[in-house]
Parts: sequence; structure tokens; C-alpha cells
Amino acid sequence: MKTAMESAFCSICEQLNSHWLDLFFDRYGSHIVRTIIKICMGCRLPVALKLNPHSDPNFDPTTNPTHTSKFRRNEKELERSEKVPKERQAVLDAIFVAITKADDETVEHMAFHQNASPVVQHLLECLPDLDESTAKSFISRILFWASPDRIVDFDATSPDSEHSESIQYLHSLLRDRKGSHLIEKIIKVAPPSTLAVLYSQGIRGSLGEFALHAVANYPIQKLLAHIKDKPQAQGCFEELEEYIPRLFECNRIGVIWRLCESLATFKIKQKPFLKKLKLALSNPNPSPNPKTDSKLAFQKKADREVLLSLLHYNPHPNPNPNSRVNVMGSCIVQCVIGRFESKHGVWFAKALADMSGEEGGRERLVKWACDPAGSRVLDVFLASNSVPSKLKQKLIGSFLGGFATLGMDTYGSFCAQKCYGIANIANKRKIAQELLDAEKKLQTKRHGQILLTKCRVRKFKEEQLEWEKELSASQRKLELFADFLDEGVPNSATPQTQKNKPVGAKIENSGSKNKKAARTLENAMEIESLFKDEEYKATKKKKKKAQNKKETRKKRVKK
Repeated sequence: MKTAMESAFCSICEQLNSHWLDLFFDRYGSHIVRTIIKICMGCRLPVALKLNPHSDPNFDPTTNPTHTSKFRRNEKELERSEKVPKERQAVLDAIFVAITKADDETVEHMAFHQNASPVVQHLLECLPDLDESTAKSFISRILFWASPDRIVDFDATSPDSEHSESIQYLHSLLRDRKGSHLIEKIIKVAPPSTLAVLYSQGIRGSLGEFALHAVANYPIQKLLAHIKDKPQAQGCFEELEEYIPRLFECNRIGVIWRLCESLATFKIKQKPFLKKLKLALSNPNPSPNPKTDSKLAFQKKADREVLLSLLHYNPHPNPNPNSRVNVMGSCIVQCVIGRFESKHGVWFAKALADMSGEEGGRERLVKWACDPAGSRVLDVFLASNSVPSKLKQKLIGSFLGGFATLGMDTYGSFCAQKCYGIANIANKRKIAQELLDAEKKLQTKRHGQILLTKCRVRKFKEEQLEWEKELSASQRKLELFADFLDEGVPNSATPQTQKNKPVGAKIENSGSKNKKAARTLENAMEIESLFKDEEYKATKKKKKKAQNKKETRKKRVKK
């Protein structure tokens, strides 16, 4: 049956060989071509839902949240599920040949057309499966390049290159609503060499102008996300650096987020980026209070204001102070705290930990923890290795008194679990007591019940001494492991401080190394004894369990 269906499909496609271009521009035929391309790529088609309540008696709109759409849009269902036979590959080749052999006017009209442009985008998804030379030649044909490695025949840095028809065509695609989607897809699937040509010869020099454009900023975001070369990332930052304040004014915060991610990936220009960010978001006319604000306190207050304006970013002149956390602003803060170097990312981390110093700081933190975008910032802060433990404990202390509120929210309960997981014993005791006081209220919510279980509130309620002993033992084990594993970590300050030291200092330093080695060995022996104790307890329990089984068997035999 499968062979018959395959042959029927291929015969239908053969009959369409002379009509591909006509179908591209047709409102209904373009959908047929897109479906054929998906089948030839080996993708599963979306599963249709039962939408009519009259024909389906079991239809329930409350359990079918996507009942307004015709197809379930699930990425897993669109993944390639099977190997593509040679017959299907021949169908794809015929579609590619139809485009490459078309005249220039048809190809240009295809890129801007509302029906034909999505078909070309579907074809571009096939390029990663083809060889690099075929992908380059197809992209150069769509964009009217002189060759796969050059946009124009002459030097792209000359004045005449700005007036080249190919470059003007590329710029018009970037500004068009349909053409911009085509450029985004090309950036996504293009080989690295083609992407370098597209940036260096077609976009460089006009990056700031396109980043401010209402439509062209989306392909620029895609370009920043797919840069694979460190010099390219550095060149993009140098070109966009002066545009950062204007990007905030024009609500192009997505470009700033992608730029931030590229700087974090290549570990370049992080300090200048944060300076520009602070300059763009800080109050231009600050008014410190000389009686209450010292220089350090005023600086901390300014940093908190920058963090607040980024998380609650709103380009409108009269923003709502009770608005939700901005998604793009949250992504920038997450990237700085979690992916920047620790000496740069700690700036945002300190501002976040000092948020309790503001008026209503705890209420604001609880509100962020219960927000989908704000909770991600707190999760990255608590999980990051570059954030000092002191700042984490300070933030957890700011939440004290609000853990019951966190437990009643879906996102807040996860944040409360992470706070409890890294808190010290004193803070864990306070968190458990706070949750115990609100136990009845938390039991009414599913996530509240899970929080009570994760924080072992029942154990704290029944056997508080045993609960504290277990926490102390686990804390002690973690400290021993930390000392034991810390031996292999190189000290970055050692080469700088030992350059011009006398011989006596070297002998003293070697003695300290011997002391550290002895302490590490002592800790290792203590860890081994702890494991032996645990093994002894486990074997003792097993023996006792086996003995009880024997006694019950004897009793049954006697009966």
C-alpha cells in the first residue's frame, strides 16, 4: 500500500512539473505546493482536530483550547520522521529548477508576493540537506548576486556599490513585510560564508538604520542571533553602539537583546555595552538628597532605577507603574547575570539583591516572582555560579514574609523551591516556619502542596530537632566536598602575586600548600568514614528486614 501511495504521489507531482510557478502565485495552489514540499522533506503533517460539536458528541471546548484553529501547531509533529526516498528528492529538484530557470522579473515578483514568498521560504528549509555549493547558488539566484561569493562584480566598499541594483534590491527586501521574512529564513539556513558575504557586502554600514526600521529590525535581530564569527560580532557592536539610546526610544529592544546575547557568546565588549545601557536608561537629571544619600547609596539607587526601567520597559510617555515585566527586558537581565563574565554581570546582581532597600521592595520582588518573565530573572540569579552566595542569601532574606504568597502562585512556588534549596539553615528554618503557618491555605493549591513536600514542612512540624540534624549533616557533607574538590581549582591571583616575591615567600607558600593538602586529605578521610557509616546503617537495616521476614515465615508455619 505504501508503494502504491508513493507512486501515486510522484505521478501527481510529475503532472505538475509545467505548472509549479503558476501554483506559487495562486492563493490556494501555494498551500498545495507547501504541503508537497513538507512531504518531500519527510515531515509529518499537522493533525486535524475534531471541530464540529454537532458531528462529534464527545467534543468538549473546555478540554480543547485550540478549537478555534484548524490544525494543531506542534513543532514535534513537524519534525522529520522518515528518510526521504529518491523519488521525492526528484520532485524537490524539479521545483528548484523551476525557480532557477525563471526570468528575473518573475523571481523578483515571487520574493514580494504574499503567496509565493512563503513557498520560497519552505524551499529554503531544504538547503541544510543539500551540499553547500547548491545552497549558495540558490540563495545568490534569489537575491540576484553576481556570484555565490560576491553581491556585485566590483569592490563592495567603493561608492558605486551603494547604487548597485543587487544591494538596492536587498535593502528593499529588508524593508518589506513579505521580503523581510524571506531574508530572515535566508539568514537562518545560509552557510557561514554566505552569511558573511550578506553582512559585509550588503548590510554593513547601514546596520543602525535597519535596526531602527519598523520591519527591517527583525532580520537584523536574526542576523545578530546567527553570527558565527567574533570579528563580525565586534563590528556589529561598534556600529550599533551609538544607536542604543535611540533603539530604546523607538521600542527596538529586541535588537538590544540579540546584541547582548552575541556579546555574551563571544565574550567581547561587555563593559562598554553595560555603560551604554546604563546611560540610556538612567535618569538624565538625578536629584540626590545630601542629608540621606551618600555617594555609594546614591549610586546603588541609580543602579536599581536602571534595573527597574529595564524590567518594566515601556516606550510610551505615561507608562503604567503596575504593568507586567517586559519580556525583552527580562531576557537582557537574564543574559547579563547568567552569561556575562562575573566581573560585569555582578552589577545587575547587586542591584537585584539591593532591591529590598527600595520602598515596597519586598512586594515588588514577590510580584516579579509571580510573573512569567520576572520569575525567570530570579531563577537565573539563584542558579548562576557567578553570583556570590552572600547576594543570594540577601535576596532570600528579602523574600521572608512573602513565601506563603509565593506558594499560592504557579511561578512563585518554583521560585520558593529554589530559594529553599540554596538557603542557609537559619533561612530554611524561617521559610519552613512561614510555610507551616500557612499550611491550610497552601493545601488548597496543587503547587502549594508540592512546595510543602519539597520543603519538608511535615518533618519540620513533627520532628524539628531531627529535621535540623539532617540539614546540618547535609550541609557538612557539602562543605567537605567543596574543600575536597577545591584543590584542583587554580587560583587566578597566584601567578600575579608570585612574580617578584623573595625565596622565603615561596617556602612559606609551599608550606601553606602542604597544609591545604593535609586538610584535604583529612576531609577525604572524613568523607570516607561518613560513607562507611551510611553503608553500615544500610546493611544493618537490610539484615533486620531479612530477620523479620524469617520470623514471620516461622509464625505462619507454626499456625
